[in-house]
Amino acid sequence: MDARLAVLFVEDDASLRDWWSGSLDDMGYAVQSASSPVEALTLARRADFVFELAVLDLGLPPHPNEPTAGLELLRMLLLERPALKAIVLTGQDEPSVALTAIGLGAFDFLNKPASSQRLREALARAVLFP
Repeated sequence: MDARLAVLFVEDDASLRDWWSGSLDDMGYAVQSASSPVEALTLARRADFVFELAVLDLGLPPHPNEPTAGLELLRMLLLERPALKAIVLTGQDEPSVALTAIGLGAFDFLNKPASSQRLREALARAVLFP
């Protein structure tokens, strides 16, 4: 059994998903990644994947240039796992999108490109809250 904190990482861009998943693994997190809302919800509903943290892109299929699919995924994940600490990491940088995400329950909102250090700090803050 892996004693590391588990993170669900959702990003539709394969190269970014692979890079960030590797970075999170290097930071000491156990990472499961998904490329779409459907894949993310399937992972989230698996009994053998218990995760405390999620990092979500908002520009996801079927409309990767809009935040709607990512915001809906955020809403669904928090309905299923109310204690989840979700960090949005996205290029959808309109202030209204950030306010909507935080209003839905996102723990933090980071604009792309974000450094590994900024994400590390956001995750560290998230685990401080029960």
